[in-house]
Amino acid sequence: MDFELADGVESILISEIKGIPASDYLSATSATPLFVESFMMKAAQAMRHIHDLPAGCPLDQRLDAKFAKARENVKNGLVDETDFDKDRIGKNAEQIYDELRTERPGDEDLVFTHGGLCLPNIIVLDNEVAGFIDFDRACVADRYQDIALFLRSFNFNTTVASDGERIFCNAYGIEELDRAKLTFYKKLDELF
Repeated sequence: MDFELADGVESILISEIKGIPASDYLSATSATPLFVESFMMKAAQAMRHIHDLPAGCPLDQRLDAKFAKARENVKNGLVDETDFDKDRIGKNAEQIYDELRTERPGDEDLVFTHGGLCLPNIIVLDNEVAGFIDFDRACVADRYQDIALFLRSFNFNTTVASDGERIFCNAYGIEELDRAKLTFYKKLDELF
């Protein structure tokens, strides 16, 4: 709605998105497999709409930029090692960084991404995805930046058994998930 630059600080005024975070929506006691699967389909389609936007964004989070920022975070002690996923508990940030360097994907499928697409950043109203919030990490990056964090958050916030990954692939429009990229981007997120 408005943009302002004052004293070197950029501010943007946006309209409100009515609804509740998808994390709250999926934790409802009335959630059934059909309920959860319907959300997954709608969320995957909405994510695809973001990824189909023109990727001319000047904010670059290709892997070279991500690695530079990750290195800086590790060097300056900005990584919360107590908040690592269970697979990485006991490791330190330097170890994670070194592993990532050897596991780096050979290619990047660059699109416009949300950058931190987890369930609390998806707003649901009347059983539909009403919109997304917290675009502060929006950038040009590999689509798996969003896919990996979304699926991790979905699995964390959902206790109802479903075939979420198959539904995601069908609704998003891919044949199968790239497991190496899923693992890589979840691990990379540990350093931010």
